[in-house]
Amino acid sequence: MGTPVHDQCRDYIVQQLTPNVDIAPILQSFPYTSPKTGASFTATNIIGRINPTAATQVMLAAHWDTRPVADQDPNPANWTKPILGADDGASEVAVLLELARVFHANKPTVGVEFMFFDGEDYAPIPQYDTEMYMGSKYFAAHPSDPVSGASLKPTYCILLDMIGDLNLDIYEEKNSLNAEPQLVQKVWGAAQTLGYGSSFIAQPKYEIDDDHLPLLQAGIPTVDCIDFDFEQYGSPSNHWHTLTDIPANCSAQSLQIVGNVMSKVVYDEK
Repeated sequence: MGTPVHDQCRDYIVQQLTPNVDIAPILQSFPYTSPKTGASFTATNIIGRINPTAATQVMLAAHWDTRPVADQDPNPANWTKPILGADDGASEVAVLLELARVFHANKPTVGVEFMFFDGEDYAPIPQYDTEMYMGSKYFAAHPSDPVSGASLKPTYCILLDMIGDLNLDIYEEKNSLNAEPQLVQKVWGAAQTLGYGSSFIAQPKYEIDDDHLPLLQAGIPTVDCIDFDFEQYGSPSNHWHTLTDIPANCSAQSLQIVGNVMSKVVYDEK
């Protein structure tokens, strides 16, 4: 965040989204100044909509920023270096952009809001995580189009995070399960129906702080689909918040599985 390439990434997402949504992508921009570093910049949530007037609105969400510090890297010398974020950021963005293309070509009966949160992973100091989830916190407080004032509050939201792992293991997230058990059942049930029970594992395992918490606190039913089932800190298999979070450590099959599950949820919705 706060770099020219971050702006280029924002423009790329808008460019890819525009031909596949029904109205021009909505940009929710807001200023941010880090209390720790003093750095100031503009953060931007990007929202694309299909069937915006439908009574039921399903939000599919991801974060598009990447972490400025590799604070989980096994080499302390790398802790102040930014990560590429191929899994932690890019994987879920890729799925949303492809789903926009799919839903544009074959319209569902319900509305779909593609939400790309900014500022999820900022935290500019290693081992310091209070400067996170900025985009979802902003949207939770301002669930509307900044130009027209139209409400963007969805019927429910499914958050995707870190879903490109080579070995996809998405367990039921405990905060989601406690708050929205029926929505968890909807998503994991769709995966079971498609034969993806080994990837969407229908049992709780982790309690995760993520972009879903501000939405839940704002009364928006939300579940988090996150693959947090990797080896622990320092392991060669742990690419989370390390310099090895690169495309070679991601799987196209994992993206397809998650995309197929989200597609089934949306097309089955009435």
